[in-house]
Amino acid sequence: MKISIKHLWREPLLHFLLIGVALFVFYDLTREVSSEAPNRIVVNSGHGLLTVKA
Repeated sequence: MKISIKHLWREPLLHFLLIGVALFVFYDLTREVSSEAPNRIVVNSGHGLLTVKA
């Protein structure tokens, strides 16, 4: 079964995938990288609260 390029460009799934890839690339290029990333996660046993400590 041959699929032509014209037919492929009309596929909504291809458009969805291309838009998704573009959004991830845009986010990766525009996000600010924080140098103060937390390096330890502590789970408190009292109320099940999650606390992130640097």
